[in-house]
Amino acid sequence: MRKFKTTFVYNVHDIRVVDGDTLEATIDLGFHISFKTKLRLYGINCPELSTNKGKKAKAFVEQMINGADKVQIQTIKNRQGKYGRYLAIVYIYKNGQAINLNKLLLDKGLAREYK
Repeated sequence: MRKFKTTFVYNVHDIRVVDGDTLEATIDLGFHISFKTKLRLYGINCPELSTNKGKKAKAFVEQMINGADKVQIQTIKNRQGKYGRYLAIVYIYKNGQAINLNKLLLDKGLAREYK
């Protein structure tokens, strides 16, 4: 995955998994301000939802998010993807450990690297 300089970290809630690499979530910006938007998982591409592999990727992401103690995203400053989604690295917290969901999807063979 590519490295980048300026990033921001936010807590997210009310997450809906659209497909393996797209989420709709409410982002806590702090100071009692929230923002609902679509997020694209940075640096990866999952198969289309119309395929069995795409359905498997979505189910895996839903399982990971539903079992999380906390979910955070790391965004890239002012960076939106091709379809207006903010690009993010998603961190799932379970038992005090942070899991990089983007990397986990790659490691499990549920996504490929996307540049």
